[in-house]
Amino acid sequence: MPLFKSNRPVTPPPAPEPEHKSGGLFRRRSHSPATTQDSYRTSETSQTNGGFFGGRRSSRDTHSSDSSLGRSNTTSTKKKGGFLGIGGHPDVSQDPSIMAARRKVAEAEESERAADRALAEARASVRDAREHVKYIEREAHEESLRAKAKQAEAKIIHKTVGNLGRHG
Repeated sequence: MPLFKSNRPVTPPPAPEPEHKSGGLFRRRSHSPATTQDSYRTSETSQTNGGFFGGRRSSRDTHSSDSSLGRSNTTSTKKKGGFLGIGGHPDVSQDPSIMAARRKVAEAEESERAADRALAEARASVRDAREHVKYIEREAHEESLRAKAKQAEAKIIHKTVGNLGRHG
């Protein structure tokens, strides 16, 4: 078996030999004409190509029927061309590259939704932090007001204490 492609030339159908009246070692016993199936086969001899993966039928033989095997090659009109039979007009939505692209788009959409959720959570966290700072500022201001009031009261008490101890 050759490793590379080899073409065997198509042999033309043999010319019908004139019938010989005389006998002989290889004479034909039946005088009936060849069957239509045999003549069809000899006229449509398939050209096989050798090569690494064996022979393939030529395009002339794609519509012929192989009655000896009980098969008919009628599916050749639905050819799938292209790499690994993906080209042509099959269901393109099942193409691996299309499916991968859809998967990537879905993942990107999910990432965007997750980013939107994270952004909303970050904004809410910033809002909570600002509110907490404002609360602490109000509390500190109230404490400072209480401290000033306390200081003023302490001054008043200090003035009254100044008069004590005269007798002593």
